[in-house]
Amino acid sequence: FEIGNLTVNGITYQNVPLLYNIYSDEIITFHPEHRQRVLIKTDKINAFSFLEKSKSNFVKIAENPDYSHHGNGFYEIIASGKVDLLDKHYKTRKEKRELSKYTSEFLEKNDFWLRKGDEMRLVRKKGDVFDFLDLEKKEVRKMAKQQNLIFKSNKRAYLLMVVSHYNDQNP
Repeated sequence: FEIGNLTVNGITYQNVPLLYNIYSDEIITFHPEHRQRVLIKTDKINAFSFLEKSKSNFVKIAENPDYSHHGNGFYEIIASGKVDLLDKHYKTRKEKRELSKYTSEFLEKNDFWLRKGDEMRLVRKKGDVFDFLDLEKKEVRKMAKQQNLIFKSNKRAYLLMVVSHYNDQNP
């Protein structure tokens, strides 16, 4: 459990012990009086954030119909402004078979999304960013080269640089 803030039905609760289950996309906390674990109804949660180790902010997005890993709709906000950079964390199970034993392991994955107003776009390759934001490829390449960022090796840092540049240019 990590200490964080939780917004439920528009009311923010501060310094609450939270546990985010990425596989089921759910939030667990402790009941303040009975000290038992409590699974919070996901349709009541608006947002949550962790204050200690990860210092992450998550927001709930109501619908994303064409995306199979949407789950309950919790996305991490990496950058916000005119364009938001979101990270959807999810886990998949990989089945393993070893000498008549069946086991499985969890693989943690993530997808990056750009959100401008009500429109969202999944970023799978660099071209998706340029198409969605109408940016000059030369300018972005120059900035990426100066900061030694490569899209395939560090998507998060690369996209953060591009979105920050776009938000600075379009306040």
